Amino acid sequence: MLQALGQANLLGVLVVAALGWGFARVLDAPRWAGPAILLVVVIIAALSQIALPPEAPLRQTTGGAVRALVWLAAAAVPILAYRALLRRLRGAVPAPTPHPQGFVIIPEDAALVEDIAARLGAAVPTTETVSLAHRAPDGALTASLRLQITDTLASLHNIWVDPTDPTLAPRLLTQAEDEARRRAATTVLTQPRTADQATQLRTLGYRAITSGPLPLLAKDLL
Repeated sequence: MLQALGQANLLGVLVVAALGWGFARVLDAPRWAGPAILLVVVIIAALSQIALPPEAPLRQTTGGAVRALVWLAAAAVPILAYRALLRRLRGAVPAPTPHPQGFVIIPEDAALVEDIAARLGAAVPTTETVSLAHRAPDGALTASLRLQITDTLASLHNIWVDPTDPTLAPRLLTQAEDEARRRAATTVLTQPRTADQATQLRTLGYRAITSGPLPLLAKDLL
């Protein structure tokens, strides 16, 4: 076999390698099969300079090729290492999620608010949310609401008052308005949940800014 290999030349070895690569592609071999075939060709060319006699055609035709392959391998090492590093870094960073088209529900709209503000050249509005609660001496919850302030606009949500104590609602709203005013709000909005609540809010200085049995109510804090 060594004698038969010595009678071949570099072109013959390359033809055999090309045939092997073609069969690997046809048979759907693993991705490493192609580089493995090239590695075998390089090893055969390198061994021919050691194991074959000087007059062997393969050794004579691959003498310069081996030196060229050595230089190419030396140049390819840093390139391959750089590519491997980039592949690892890209794998560590998750791909950005494409924005859906059309009308969508946005659970967390902070990024959208920042994007719109940037496009308009405006400052990003700041939103603060606090909750107010009143408890009886025994610790029972008797009144509560959630206060949300965005820039100078405050809104009241989830207002609940113990119906057995009619004095709690005005006191709770006064505390909420004072807190909103302290946080630089100038207007407070709320949406009553019942007609009785709407009537009580009107008696406390809230005015309707929409129509309907449960209108949106507003009050100036200036």
